[in-house]
Amino acid sequence: MIRKLLPTAVTLAVLGVLLAVGWWFARDTAWWQDLVDGDGSAEEVPSDLTDVFETAVVTRDDVADIGELDARLVYQNEVVLAHRVDPVETTVTQTVGQGRFSQQVSTTVEEPGTRAITGLPEPGDLIAPGDVLIETDSTPVHLAAGEMAAFRTMDADTTGTDIAQLQQHLLDGGWGDGDELVADGEWTTATTTAVEAWQEDTGQTVTGIVELGDLWFSPGPIRIVDVHLTEGVVVADGESVLTYTSDERAVEVSVAELPEGLLDADEFIVDLPGVGDVPAELVSSRGTDTGFDLVFSVDLDGQDVGSVDRLAVTVEWTIAELVDELTIPPEAIRKLDSGVYVVDVLDGDTIRRTEVDVIGQAGRVVAITGLPERTRVLIP
Repeated sequence: MIRKLLPTAVTLAVLGVLLAVGWWFARDTAWWQDLVDGDGSAEEVPSDLTDVFETAVVTRDDVADIGELDARLVYQNEVVLAHRVDPVETTVTQTVGQGRFSQQVSTTVEEPGTRAITGLPEPGDLIAPGDVLIETDSTPVHLAAGEMAAFRTMDADTTGTDIAQLQQHLLDGGWGDGDELVADGEWTTATTTAVEAWQEDTGQTVTGIVELGDLWFSPGPIRIVDVHLTEGVVVADGESVLTYTSDERAVEVSVAELPEGLLDADEFIVDLPGVGDVPAELVSSRGTDTGFDLVFSVDLDGQDVGSVDRLAVTVEWTIAELVDELTIPPEAIRKLDSGVYVVDVLDGDTIRRTEVDVIGQAGRVVAITGLPERTRVLIP
């Protein structure tokens, strides 16, 4: 009889323990749920389960959210160099009428001028003002500094901006007397003398006249991208010879939508492969049918980035930043129905709900005030 009662007693004992544990857990779960859900009391709540909750520590830190774009470092201002040469005037004579009533009539007509290409640069060549750009009919065509294109023959009958650019070119090269030659766009005898000195020094026919096609103006050094012809080809006025860009580069990228914080950013950084971070500035944001084209200027002074065009780079900027602020994970903060933000502070074996102010967020943390540094808080 005693043996039969033993299993029953053991079973009752086990059930009793389970009921006690269930009551104990339900007790703590109930107060915890009230703490999480309600606007209830800020009084201290004793807990026997503080060791089972995940916690975090209030930490003073510098944190930032960084925006990134994949972009390209691109040479700027692509230009097609078109061969330029003045038309050739020819006289055509023909007989008009018959017999004793016939007469010779002469007419002057202009025919397109041509020149043979006798010297060409190579793709990738860098050419500075004063250097030879190409050769036509074995005569060098020089690059000169200037914003206005060379569009006509320059001689004593011409004045204007292109003449001023020519005069400055002659002064820069030391072919003009600075006391007599002035880069004012007015052709003088000093201009003619300087042109003749330049022509003689550079192996041209000395005429004192700069024919159309003998000089090519560019704001600065240029980089040859592509050569369209081969040496020996005879070309007429207007035919393309080569394509070049300036030696200046910018960072370009096209996006469907403007990234967060881009237009509000104070500064940008471009990460160049093998070089590192260099400063940049957003100089253009143009809308297109498919989104936006962005252009960033970049400071490459003293940086050896090679000559590769369309080099892959990364543009970075700060979206949000916290500097020397007290931070905790956002999961540790709760917003009550009243709109107040609170956290549950763990103090020994006590959990105390404490009101805090949220002053910012960056990365995976929130900046707060209202708690001392190193305070341990619960993450529900």
